[in-house]
Amino acid sequence: MKVNKNKIGCLEPGSTNYDPTSAIACVRCCIDDDLDKELTKMRDVISHPNYNEIEKIDYMVYSVNEIDEQPLFTLKGQAESYALQIGCLGYHTHEIKEKSFYMACSDHDKAVGERNKPTANDCINQISTDGEIKWKKAIGYDKQMEYCSDMKKDGYIWNRRKKICLLNPKTDKVRIGNYSILGYVEDVPVWYTKGAALSYGELLKCNNSHTYNMYGTTGYIACKELSVAVSKRGEINCLDIQEGLVGEISFSRLSPTDIRTYGQLCCMEWNQKGYHWNGLGCVKNQEPLTWSCIDELTTEIYDGSGGYKTFRECYNSCEVNKINY
Repeated sequence: MKVNKNKIGCLEPGSTNYDPTSAIACVRCCIDDDLDKELTKMRDVISHPNYNEIEKIDYMVYSVNEIDEQPLFTLKGQAESYALQIGCLGYHTHEIKEKSFYMACSDHDKAVGERNKPTANDCINQISTDGEIKWKKAIGYDKQMEYCSDMKKDGYIWNRRKKICLLNPKTDKVRIGNYSILGYVEDVPVWYTKGAALSYGELLKCNNSHTYNMYGTTGYIACKELSVAVSKRGEINCLDIQEGLVGEISFSRLSPTDIRTYGQLCCMEWNQKGYHWNGLGCVKNQEPLTWSCIDELTTEIYDGSGGYKTFRECYNSCEVNKINY
């Protein structure tokens, strides 16, 4: 490998733009995974200023080279998005003239041969607090409908008029949700649904979620890794509370600054106990929290009309995989 003694570049191994031919390390130019995602989004906006969420972006246009008739990209995020469009997951790396390029699919055999079909969860960018699924831009209208249908068992329906996939509000407009916690790992909640983990991640300012086996049941933790969630959450304690006179709870160990930053996040951990964030504080619901089995999913009913008084009771009646406490 020839090193150019006058060349400035990224010398951090593992970075998207790592360049070992450089002799001088640049200042703040290395692209980590989070920055790679931001750059992918930025290029999407610049290249598609009139982007419509029900239409997909053809990531093939970002290709800069090819191997075995498969496109190469300069950003991992572009390769991952293209992977969803051709029916595989992830990316793998190719070195050309000592520079890294990225190809769709987790390995080269999958890129040129048989591929693993992505699932609906693979194609979700985030789920809003109102229960609307925001799809990754690689997914077009037809696929959005197909994946939404796959998520019917999780309580989601396709709204044909608005062309969106959202948590079923039910015809009687009873408010429902899925913010139950299966347990805690290193003080970080393990959520019953991926949507709850993604919503919690929004408050932590991190993307993605990952699975965790809690008591034999697959749960979800915010952020791409547990260590990231632990770091972003810090040492806050959301379980030590004081009850007010009007049904409001305050978190004893949060300073005024922490309340502004973490108040809503802590309150989300109390959703399963019948509390919600009203914009100013964490207050008790007007009606008792109950649960019902909707499309085989244990679901919170906020007007007190659910058939079960506890999450555990509903879960054990509703689903095949039971939690053994």
